[in-house]
Amino acid sequence: MRNASKGLRIACAGWLLCACAAEAAAQAYPSRPIRVIVPFGAGSITDLLTRTVMPKLSDALGQIIVVDNRPGAGGNIGTDLVVKSNPDGYTLTLGAASTLAVNGFLFRNIPYDVADVKKDERKSLIEFSGQRKVPVMDYHGQCIIDSTFISAFLEEKYPQNTIYPTAASDKGLCLMLEDWSDEVLIHAIHLMRRAETPEARQAAEKALGIDLRSLELLFTGKSFIFDRMTIADIAVFTQLHYLYTVVRYELPPGYKNVHTWMDLMRSSLKLASLYDIAA
Repeated sequence: MRNASKGLRIACAGWLLCACAAEAAAQAYPSRPIRVIVPFGAGSITDLLTRTVMPKLSDALGQIIVVDNRPGAGGNIGTDLVVKSNPDGYTLTLGAASTLAVNGFLFRNIPYDVADVKKDERKSLIEFSGQRKVPVMDYHGQCIIDSTFISAFLEEKYPQNTIYPTAASDKGLCLMLEDWSDEVLIHAIHLMRRAETPEARQAAEKALGIDLRSLELLFTGKSFIFDRMTIADIAVFTQLHYLYTVVRYELPPGYKNVHTWMDLMRSSLKLASLYDIAA
């Protein structure tokens, strides 16, 4: 997936725009409207992303795209509809970590194959990508490399509070956002750290702005990403917090939703200020 074709690249925590075995007919594709099944409810993160991206894809392809919400069973119902559809490239889905991987572990029986996820021994995402991370903060005397360490600490100290959202359909999305933060957002953060010239700084701020605009939309009308502080919130915060503590860069004031959420996270993690590296 990392070497996707030039047509359309969407990198949002492992989310995948997949055509079901799109062996198009001899005529130019697409020659008729395309149906995109969202396997989650209206207003879900997957639904919002789909409805944000599809108008641009429709313009690029010159064809109508119909978004069809088919929620249920953690995304299995809608995904199964796509899997069993005619493999002509006219029925697509915006998959998530849950429907394309996690559900293979969570459900005893799912109506489609998930590439034998229970049988092979795969490397961790960090090992697979060769990614290297740097310490972000000192949390209660522990050197924090990424959100996983803070999450493990909170689970150990406060076992009565879960770091995952309540809704089953949100758990996969939560893990996806955590992965997006540690694999995508981190690169924009490090561009800021390495920028040594005004030109490099301007380019880094432009790249960071893409992610900040996405987060600004994500936090609209919300306190946390889901119903409580989750590993997704912790992951995003540890990356943005790095801007303050190491890069010494403040987020532009125009991102009001992000600023409100950052202050909520700061108080929840008992940091005196965003420039503090210890709680």
